[in-house]
Amino acid sequence: MGFIMRDCLKVLKRLAGCGVLWWFVMGASLLPSITPAEDRYATTIKQAQVELQGNYYVLNAELNYNLSPAAKAALLKGIALTWTVPVILQQQRNYLWDKEILRLTLRYQVQYFALLNVYRVKAEHSGQVNSFTSLAAALNSIALIHALKLVDKTQLPMDQTYQVKLKVGFEREALPIPLRPTAYFDRQWYLSSDWFVFRI
Repeated sequence: MGFIMRDCLKVLKRLAGCGVLWWFVMGASLLPSITPAEDRYATTIKQAQVELQGNYYVLNAELNYNLSPAAKAALLKGIALTWTVPVILQQQRNYLWDKEILRLTLRYQVQYFALLNVYRVKAEHSGQVNSFTSLAAALNSIALIHALKLVDKTQLPMDQTYQVKLKVGFEREALPIPLRPTAYFDRQWYLSSDWFVFRI
């Protein structure tokens, strides 16, 4: 048993000498930890649909923001959290890349003001600002996309196939610089959704 341990130590020393061991340890420490599904904090898109209202196709969607304890703690310290919602309308083509017809980006910022005890929600794409007395109410205000105008119906010939893609992306780059390294490697800051794709 003793000679096996000595051989292992020799191998580790050689690896350490060439830097391989250091890179292995660093790489392993940066791998995201495997956590149960219930511990995953993220935004989900519950449903989305496009319908014709008058002469315009409009988007309606329902989102669900699930903040982690780390994100809630940052909010209470006055740190603003920012999400963007890109909406892409494409014409599907069989033999070529899908043709992008429209791209819109909604941008929301949520921030807590302790002196006033309110959560301020700013829709940066429209300039609209609202205040709420609870975090749940603040998040609910950005959880619904209602009758967002996309295109005039004359711009979509009926003999073609179209799809809409949207997702909710948490903006780590909008966080204060000292917090960004943690936000990139801590699963509590994985607050984005997957792409939600559907045909119209």
